[in-house]
Amino acid sequence: MGPKHILLPVHADHGLDARLAAATALAQQFGATLLCLYARTPPGAGRAISASGMARLGEEDMRAGKRVRRAVETRLAEAGVEWDWHDYPGNVVDALVGEAPLADLIAVSPMTESGGPAVSEPVAEPLLLRSPTPLLIAPDGPAAFGTAMIAWNGSAQSALAMREALPLLRGATAVHIVTAAADIRQFPPERAAAYLRAHGIDSTQHIAEDAGADAAETLTREAERLGADYIVMGGYSRSRLNELIFGGVTRYMLRRPPVPIFIRH
Repeated sequence: MGPKHILLPVHADHGLDARLAAATALAQQFGATLLCLYARTPPGAGRAISASGMARLGEEDMRAGKRVRRAVETRLAEAGVEWDWHDYPGNVVDALVGEAPLADLIAVSPMTESGGPAVSEPVAEPLLLRSPTPLLIAPDGPAAFGTAMIAWNGSAQSALAMREALPLLRGATAVHIVTAAADIRQFPPERAAAYLRAHGIDSTQHIAEDAGADAAETLTREAERLGADYIVMGGYSRSRLNELIFGGVTRYMLRRPPVPIFIRH
């Protein structure tokens, strides 16, 4: 038992290959269907443009959409996974939020600091805040879902993320609960381990010392040390304002995830 409906934005931006690979790997492992979503923002939106120019842009957009669809469907057919295709007239974040209630997971790309096509750039953070469905942040690199690491700080957000990741965690070959020594809040890691055990999932607990202001780097180091294929974590357990001013684990992981990140706000 695992995720069965994975929502995937399929635009020809710089992150498509990585999120397609991660979503495909999950679909192969759990027998999931990919819900491919192509959002069509009206060509020339927000620009002063002639009717003929608008028509030309519309034709170019249609051709681009067909190219993306052919390329994606070819890869999915070769991978032997099932998919559905949805065209949506409008903003990609609105489209994903609208489809999210009937999806188990949404595969998106990391936020970028600057440069690159803008399609995926604004998606991860607003979607994290608006979506009722967990996100999978898919960076470049191999996509596998054997060894899981839970970034545990004892907050309600980390508990919610762990609970919603149960379908993934049941298929894990190993589960590690990692807590920064100075970052334990309402629920100690023993409570997390007991919860997993009640669901038939064995886990190992780890305390990462000297995290301090570098908790994100510490979690990254622990993921590498443990050979984690993916990280489960809650998003914005501190206020967004604090994270904007002082930095934080969520903002770091949205931009520089070391491995795929299963995240829920």
